[in-house]
Amino acid sequence: YTQDLGWPAIVVEARDRLGGRVFTNRSLGGPIEMGALFLHRASIHPVFTVAERWGIPMVAFNYSNCTYYDHNGVPATRHQFEAALKHFQSTMTIDYAREKGYLYEDDDQPVSTTLEMADVYPKEVTQQWLFDLLCFQYIVQDMQAYLQDISTQAYDLADYSTKDVDVILPGGMDLLVDKLAEQLDIRLKHEVTEISYKRVMDASNAGHRFPLDGVEVKTVNGITNAAEHVICTLPIGVLRARSVHFEPKLPERITAAIVDLGVSNVIKVALCWQVEDVFWPSDTPYSLHFFKHANKASANRTLKFGKGEHMEFINLHQLTGNGCLLMETEIQFAAKLQQMSPAQAV
Repeated sequence: YTQDLGWPAIVVEARDRLGGRVFTNRSLGGPIEMGALFLHRASIHPVFTVAERWGIPMVAFNYSNCTYYDHNGVPATRHQFEAALKHFQSTMTIDYAREKGYLYEDDDQPVSTTLEMADVYPKEVTQQWLFDLLCFQYIVQDMQAYLQDISTQAYDLADYSTKDVDVILPGGMDLLVDKLAEQLDIRLKHEVTEISYKRVMDASNAGHRFPLDGVEVKTVNGITNAAEHVICTLPIGVLRARSVHFEPKLPERITAAIVDLGVSNVIKVALCWQVEDVFWPSDTPYSLHFFKHANKASANRTLKFGKGEHMEFINLHQLTGNGCLLMETEIQFAAKLQQMSPAQAV
């Protein structure tokens, strides 16, 4: 984009690879996404437009081709799921909360509080665990935050068009990364340690010197890159660790926002077989969702909004041809998985 505007740019990357949170593992031959997998809400996703322009193959993810299991391994019927989804979509909007008097125009409160006040929890047992699972899938997993940490004003299911689609790149997200990297000056293994804004002197072609607002980006290997502007895309975890020095210091409103913004874990586990050894039926759904209660006692009482563990297995064999099931979970179970060895996780 900057090159199209006539602004040559240098990309400074701390890792030994491109992509950041896009990480396509090809060690077993085919693409396995251990980072970003979906382009959500494709009609408004800028990356979708770029991928479409470059002719990169994409497949729409069919959410109706998913199966949901309770803590006993019993799948919900299509009728049960559609009823729970309809109830969830009709109640998880700001308009509903305001209509019922649980949220005023300028007020805000956690999503968990709004849910409690609205008393939207289904009365039927099957609908209860499905409602919990939908809270995970649509809110916790999407936002990677607990319900009590998400703003009701900021989250509104009405903003998520039910007619929109999510897509994946069956050939690998790295196809997009590689295409974006073409003809760019990229410096790998250049971990940034300092970003300084200052007045610098530059020489014009007439030999005169004049002051410009400039910036210097220093890296751990002692290299300094000077430029007129810098676009900083440091991860929130790096910013919170304050491992990069800014001169002058970042404004208080920015540092306060960095501290307040939560960071959570997303853990993925890829279970792979040779294609000829795939044991699940060819008509296995796109994804399998398993819901487990937080503890044994909770199985006999109302859970109240997502107090359990949710695991999603993406069937890559149907989507990309790989003999692979890709498991993804969210905050609560991810914290447990992070403490396990690979053998324990499997």
